[in-house]
Amino acid sequence: MGTKSEKKVVIKIDNRGRITIPKDIRKRLGILAGDEVEVELNESKLVIEPEHEGLMTATAQKKEWKGSAFFDSGEALFGDVGE
Repeated sequence: MGTKSEKKVVIKIDNRGRITIPKDIRKRLGILAGDEVEVELNESKLVIEPEHEGLMTATAQKKEWKGSAFFDSGEALFGDVGE
C-alpha cells in the first residue's frame, strides 16, 4: 500500500463499524495483534498508519543487538558447528 500503482483492496465494514486489515497488508506494515494504529481523516480519505516507525532489517552485528545476532544463516539454522 502507499503508492497509487498498487492494487486497491475492498473490505467490508461489519455491523459494529469495524474493519479487518487483510493479513498480507498487516504483514507488510509489521502490524501485530494488539498494536495500535493512528487514524486520520484527510479530506474524504481515512488514513491508517502504524504507531511504530517501521521495521528494522535484521543484520548481523547491529549495535542494538550486541551478542544476540548470528553471523550467517548457517549459524542461525544449525548453531556453531566449529571449524
